[in-house]
Amino acid sequence: MKFEFEDEPIDNIIEKLSSHLEGRKLGEMVQFRKKGDSLDVVINKLGKSTLSFDSTCKNGKRCFELKKEKIAMTHRAFKKDVTEKIKTVIEKSGGKLKE
Repeated sequence: MKFEFEDEPIDNIIEKLSSHLEGRKLGEMVQFRKKGDSLDVVINKLGKSTLSFDSTCKNGKRCFELKKEKIAMTHRAFKKDVTEKIKTVIEKSGGKLKE
């Protein structure tokens, strides 16, 4: 998975993403976290899964690319559904999906 936002600090992007989770059931189990210059998406419910994205800046855009994922056994059956919901949050937050 790849996505991009206008080039701005990762903290601002995380704030946008998190605000679109407030009050939603997905917000109870998904957190966006800064890890150095990277972004982790942590899913924590009946197990813990982490999607780790590297971040680069080019042409006025901050680009994120999935580099590593650790999916809990209990989450594997729901991976596609949760991933689609996360993509929706990215788009509603002003991000653009690349792949």
